Amino acid sequence: RYWFNCPHCCSRKRVLYITGDGFRCRDCLNLVYRSQQITKNEFWEWYFKAQKVANRIDPGFDAIELSAGFNGLWPSDFPQKPKYMKYAKYDKWRQEFIKYASIGNSKLEQSTQQLLKRIEGIERLLNK
Repeated sequence: RYWFNCPHCCSRKRVLYITGDGFRCRDCLNLVYRSQQITKNEFWEWYFKAQKVANRIDPGFDAIELSAGFNGLWPSDFPQKPKYMKYAKYDKWRQEFIKYASIGNSKLEQSTQQLLKRIEGIERLLNK
């Protein structure tokens, strides 16, 4: 393996990133991985998981495009079974998709209800 020495902290790193003032490692730039930023309460994360499952069958599947109107993801959104795939594997992946999509839909409903409560509270304050 090839290693680089970070010029800022002098530690051995596999990857260095280019910044305006030279090269830095992810520790010096305070970069974190996407998985460290997510919470299980965000509906988008569950939709991304559902999308990963659907991408096993149809690489062009886009959960964000399907749920752009905030209608949620539904079992009918799952791609059709390819001709070569066995029914057991397809059903397993479809059930996984349905599980993630339903959790995402419930999180979407919860966040929508919270938003509506906030709006009602603001309207009450403005009408006083």
